Amino acid sequence: MRQWITDAVNWVVSNFRGFFRSYLSPPVRGAMELIQTTLEAIPPGLFLVGIFLIGWRAASWRVGLFSFIALALAGFMGVWNAWW
Repeated sequence: MRQWITDAVNWVVSNFRGFFRSYLSPPVRGAMELIQTTLEAIPPGLFLVGIFLIGWRAASWRVGLFSFIALALAGFMGVWNAWW
C-alpha cells in the first residue's frame, strides 16, 4: 500500500505541477504573508500575554505559564531576531 500511495503522489506532482504553481501557490502565499504580517504587528509583550491566556483557558495556568516562559526564552535567545 505504501508504494501505491508513493506512486500516486509522484504521478500527481509530476502531472499537475504547473497547476499547483500557477493557481494554488499565489493564494497560499498570500494567506501566509497575511498571517505573518498580522503576527508581526502584535507587540511581543501582548503576544506573550495572549499565549498565556490561551494556554490557561485551554488547559491550566501551568500550561499558560510554561508557554509564556518558553516563548519568552526563545525570544531572548534570538530565535525571533526580527521580532524582539
